[in-house]
Amino acid sequence: GIPNNLFNMEKFWRHSMACGVAARSIADFRGEKNVERFYLAGILHDIGRLVIFKKEPALARDAFYRSKERRENIYLSEQKLMGFDHADVGRELLKAWQLPPRLVEAVGCHHQPQNAKTFPVDAAIIHTADYIVHVMNVGSDAEFSEPQLYPKSWEIIGLSADDFEFMKDKVKQQYEGIVGLFFDGP
Repeated sequence: GIPNNLFNMEKFWRHSMACGVAARSIADFRGEKNVERFYLAGILHDIGRLVIFKKEPALARDAFYRSKERRENIYLSEQKLMGFDHADVGRELLKAWQLPPRLVEAVGCHHQPQNAKTFPVDAAIIHTADYIVHVMNVGSDAEFSEPQLYPKSWEIIGLSADDFEFMKDKVKQQYEGIVGLFFDGP
């Protein structure tokens, strides 16, 4: 029920799957246990956008156009127009679903990992994965500005900016393998 002229569901899921792959790759590189939880957090990181489009389509449309006109990140446009953003909505939805707190915080802080109080590494991994996927230009059609990486993200997750190209290549390979299961071609 979400209008296709503002929101492309296939691009949304491609972006979400790529973010899941990137998050799992970063977690694996770090030696995290249960790397699949990062894949799930990556897939769910933007779920609040779906809720906003479904429940408040006029506000979602206004945020989309504001973001496009001002070339600002969609979450900033949402905050300015609504007083909250899709990460906040995602956090509340995952809480209502009674999902684990570390998943809730990673989704809720994926644009501002510095706000994560209990699981800052998880939030920084999802934030960095989202950044990598945006730089790779996979999926999402709602970003009209250059993606911004929280400067301390690499430090928080224990990787260096030099690992960026390696992570991009790894994500690209894994993404192409997974996306073929759901869509026609990368």
